[in-house]
Amino acid sequence: MDSVFPVSQRRIPIKIINHTDNVIEMGRNDYKLEFYNESSQTWENALPKDHAYLMITDVVLPHDTLELTIYEYTGRTGKYRVTKNATVTYDLSIKSHNYILSGEFRLGKEDDSVINDMAIKKSVYDSFINTFGDYYRTEYDSLPDFLGGIYDADQYNFVIYVVGDLTDGKILLNKMLGRTDFNVKPSLFSYRHLRRMNDSILSFTMREKNKNICKETGFRFCSLSEKENRIFVYLDDCNNLSISKFKEYIANDSCIIFRQYENDLVIIAD
Repeated sequence: MDSVFPVSQRRIPIKIINHTDNVIEMGRNDYKLEFYNESSQTWENALPKDHAYLMITDVVLPHDTLELTIYEYTGRTGKYRVTKNATVTYDLSIKSHNYILSGEFRLGKEDDSVINDMAIKKSVYDSFINTFGDYYRTEYDSLPDFLGGIYDADQYNFVIYVVGDLTDGKILLNKMLGRTDFNVKPSLFSYRHLRRMNDSILSFTMREKNKNICKETGFRFCSLSEKENRIFVYLDDCNNLSISKFKEYIANDSCIIFRQYENDLVIIAD
């Protein structure tokens, strides 16, 4: 059954799940919100440009999830979906394809009986984004130390990571979000710390002058996993020598987990 939201709801959360054993690289471009035209029975662009924002990371780890949030749309009642142009590489064969990232969802009238209570009720996710959204996107240095990020999010079960005392963290979040219908889970690292470390690694590895160091360590990419409360660093050869060199030259922090880079089928969507 399609998810149904009232037209007045300005943010629609969409969860993208990687069911494969491979890493999926997601760029921030070429997202499209499509509206189903009942008259022509075709999908058409709902907006002249992209209004989708990738909340968490550009990389989806195997069997991991990320959140894609629609912030603006036409306000027309009807059926919608989100697609993204992607390039899939099969060995030496490269093919471009539009991937459907979300299941279809509908916008209905406020008094439409098909809209269930779950959708009408303002979600905890909305409250969280209203409170922390701007900080998540660009001003993460202003996030509180105790906030570890989102562990899980849906309309029925919203779990927030808390660093330190869970009771104190829950009380603070109750006040900040103006509600209590969510759960907390202990975490070791604040989201602010993870973002700082992730940006530090990216800043170093993207500089041309550090190209040889990246080659020497076998660095491929890093990925911030909010759900795992860690940063994953992928190396060509994930052995003690490469890890030691990475820690010496690039970054050494307990939030980093090293993994072997597998040069298998990877979906690239830039």
